[in-house]
Amino acid sequence: MGKIDINFTIDFILKSIDLIEKRFSGIDSGEDFLKNDGNLEKFDSISMRLS
Repeated sequence: MGKIDINFTIDFILKSIDLIEKRFSGIDSGEDFLKNDGNLEKFDSISMRLS
């Protein structure tokens, strides 16, 4: 893996962490994801970002 690849990967990880933290706002427990469609979409987007 070259230096550019490592920098890209680190940048992607840092952006992912920031996005996930924002999406978790208002979520206090796993059950909160099931309260409405918006929260379920947050769960889906967080899961996709982690994979």
